Amino acid sequence: MKAKTFGILSAILVVVLAAGALIVYQKARPKASLKMGTPMIAGISAGDIAAIHIRNPAESIELVKGSTGWVVQTRYRYPADFSRIRELVDTVKEAKIGRSFESTGEIQNRLALLSPMNPTAAEARRGTLIDLKNEKGNLIAGILIGETRKRGGKGEVSDGQYVMLDGSQNIFLVDKIFTSFQTGHSSWLAKNPVQINGEDIAKISCEGPDGEGLKYVFERDGKGEEYMLTFPSSGVNVDTALRNRLSGALSSFQIEDVQLRTSGKKSARPSEVDTASKGPGAQLPGKKPGRINFTLFDGLVYHVYPDPDCSETGPCILRIDVGWEKPGLKKDEKGKEVGANKTEIPENQPDMVVRAAQENERLSPWVFVVPKWRHDAFITDLQELIVQDKKEKT
Repeated sequence: MKAKTFGILSAILVVVLAAGALIVYQKARPKASLKMGTPMIAGISAGDIAAIHIRNPAESIELVKGSTGWVVQTRYRYPADFSRIRELVDTVKEAKIGRSFESTGEIQNRLALLSPMNPTAAEARRGTLIDLKNEKGNLIAGILIGETRKRGGKGEVSDGQYVMLDGSQNIFLVDKIFTSFQTGHSSWLAKNPVQINGEDIAKISCEGPDGEGLKYVFERDGKGEEYMLTFPSSGVNVDTALRNRLSGALSSFQIEDVQLRTSGKKSARPSEVDTASKGPGAQLPGKKPGRINFTLFDGLVYHVYPDPDCSETGPCILRIDVGWEKPGLKKDEKGKEVGANKTEIPENQPDMVVRAAQENERLSPWVFVVPKWRHDAFITDLQELIVQDKKEKT
C-alpha cells in the first residue's frame, strides 16, 4: 500500500472514530423533551454532577464537589450550603414542560433570556445561566433562566418560569421556579460554621489585647445551670438578658459572607476588601482585638476575636480559632494559666487534642463577615453587662 493511500485511510478512520464518539456522548447526555408534562431534562442523575457554574449579569459562581464535600470555588473554596445545592438539582430533575415555542431575539429580550455575558444587552434583560458538569468538566445540562410567569395580573404568585436549554432554540415554560438560584455568592455559603450546642458551654471568659489580662469570667458547674460571674468577684449586678445574649452568641452564630484570612498583621475594612476570587483576603484591622473564650465541658475552647473597629453601619468581621485545655484549668487575673499544664493530655481524652486541631484547621483560614447586631453579641466590656444604678436627681 502506498504511503499516500495509507494516509488517506488513516484520516478517514480518525473522522469515523470521532463521529462515533460524538454520537455516544450525545446519547449519554440528558435530552430535552418537547412534550407537555414530560421532564424538562430526562435521565439526569444527581450523582453524576460534580460542578455547578452559575453566571448572572453581576457574578460568576462556581460550586465544586471536593473530597470532603461541596465548596464555593469562587469564594476561596469555603464550604457550600449542601441543602441549597440539593434543592437546585431536585428542581432541575423535577421541572416539567408546560409549553414550548421557538425563540426570537425579540422574545428572548422580553423574557430576560439574553445571555448574561452579553455586554450590549441591558442587565435586566439578561438571564442567569446554570451549567451542570460531570467530574471531567463535560456539560451535563445547561439552563438559561429567564422571567417567571404570573397569573391573574400584578401581584399574583408566579406559577412557572421561562427557560432555554443548551443546544435548543426553543423557549420552555416549566412548572418550577428557579428565581432563588439567581442570587450571588453569599446565598451559597454554609452559614453556620460553628456547630455547638449552647448547653455544652461551661465557661465564658474575655481577655484584653496585648496582655491586658482578664476582663471577666462566667462559669457554671453543669449543663442547664446558671452562669455565675466568678471574676471579678465584686458582687456586681449582671444584666441577665445581656449575659444570655453573650452565652448564646456562638451557638447561634451565622455569617453573611467570608473572606480569606491572611498572614499579615493589617488589612482593609470589610467594605474595602475585594471579596472576588482574585481579591485579597482579610485579617482584622490594625487595632488589636480582645478575645472571648467559650470553653466547653469537654475542654474544647473556641477563641472569638471581634472587630474592635466595627462601625455603626457594619458589616463587621471576626475570626475564630480553636484550642483545647484540660477541663478545670484555671487562669489568674492576668490571664495566665495556673494549675494543670495546658499540654497535658488525660489518658481518657487523647482524641480531644486531635479534634481541636481539626476544628481549628476548619475555621482558622477564614474571616467571617456578620451584621453589626450579631457582632455586638460578643461583648468585650464588662461594664456593658452590669446593671447600672440610676439615681434620681434631687
